[in-house]
This record gives sequence, structure tokens and C-alpha cells, in this order.
Amino acid sequence: MSKFANKYNKNSAHYTYIFPDNPQYKKLEDLYDSKHPDKVYPVYGLYINTKGSYGEQAIAPTENSIIINLPSHLVDVVKQMREDSELTEAINDDRFGLKITTYQRNGQRRTFYSVEWVDID
Repeated sequence: MSKFANKYNKNSAHYTYIFPDNPQYKKLEDLYDSKHPDKVYPVYGLYINTKGSYGEQAIAPTENSIIINLPSHLVDVVKQMREDSELTEAINDDRFGLKITTYQRNGQRRTFYSVEWVDID
């Protein structure tokens, strides 16, 4: 068997998560809790929404019918993650999540939000 076959026979990630009828879309800013900055949100899938007004956006379903809108700087990373069959398996087995992180850019007082990916044991 050629070691190159699987490289070019990639399929999109296939998650077992079923979208709820009325999901709540939330920004990281809305979910961040400064009293519990280490809270881990389980990730039930990673998707690219192509139907938004602002171009492609990465989203991640989590508990309580919440769909997390991820920052635009993560779109390319999420596309790569969707190609990883081991990660897809971990997500389907509830072994992958994220923590919300904050940062500030040089010279700005505004707080920005991103994620730290987390393996869940």
C-alpha cells in the first residue's frame, strides 16, 4: 500500500455531534469568566461557516447548545485541524476542548480573546 494514498484521499472531518434546533451563538468575550479563567469547554466539532457577512468563520459547538464563534485568526488552524483524523476521533470521544484566553496588543487597552486547545483526559 502506498504511503501517499491516504495523504491525498482526505475526507472532511465527520463528527457525531448533532446541531440543536435553536443553538446559541456566543463570542469568546461573552463566555469568558475572569473568576474561572481555566474553565475548559468541551469541543464537539470544528466547522467553518462560509455563510456569514464577514467571510469564513470558525465555530465550535460546546455544551448547553452553545456554538462558539472563534476569532478569525483561527480559521486556517481550524481548517488544518479538520484534516486530522486523530483529532476528529478525540473530539467524537469527548477528549478535546478549549480554554478562553485574553491578551492585549501593544499600546492598546482593549482586551482581545483567543483559545488554548486542551486535551481532556
